[in-house]
Amino acid sequence: MIILVAAVALAWPTMAAAAERPILFVHGFSLGAPFSSVEFGLMHHRFEQAGWTDAELFGMDYNSTRSNIDIARDVRRRVLAVSRESGERRISVITHSMGGLPTRWCLKFYGACRHHVATWVSLAGPNHGTSTAQLCAALQPCRQMLPGSRFLGKLNAGDETPGRVAYATWRSPCDHIIDPESSVAVAGAVNNEPACVSHLAFVTDSEVFGQVERFVNR
Repeated sequence: MIILVAAVALAWPTMAAAAERPILFVHGFSLGAPFSSVEFGLMHHRFEQAGWTDAELFGMDYNSTRSNIDIARDVRRRVLAVSRESGERRISVITHSMGGLPTRWCLKFYGACRHHVATWVSLAGPNHGTSTAQLCAALQPCRQMLPGSRFLGKLNAGDETPGRVAYATWRSPCDHIIDPESSVAVAGAVNNEPACVSHLAFVTDSEVFGQVERFVNR
């Protein structure tokens, strides 16, 4: 019994250290109800299979018809809340599509985001704009996603990857929502181009998940 207790005591620090860095998922543009739980459902499950617990995986629902700058303030509050709730000073942020823009704005213009985010992932993000945003240009966030917009000019001026955050992007020639495809890449980030992946499939593709999992687990 003494030997068993001692063995458990010795094993405990290793078990405690096995906790993974918390992840915040930030969805993209939607005219319907917030859908982060649906959009990232499979990826959430795969992270659990990879060792994360449900308590280490967080979502963020927001009204994506608002300005990306307003959404960035919501991102800041959510990042601080996740850090506080998880007890971890730094977290990972995984974004899809437009979700990359308010999170990047937060990282660039809010020190609290840079302080509490360790890794940032953009899956099919219109980081330098997409011509398809013209289809919903009546809405402010879509106008902000148009190439050459004032919003993107400020976002991409100077250092595109500020702070001690590790940045990574994923793009594909089979993504017909982000046009041009090269818009996704961010200067200073690890920019990836996997095999043919459609815009919505970035959150379900197993190859992309494996690459993202390794990046956030660095």
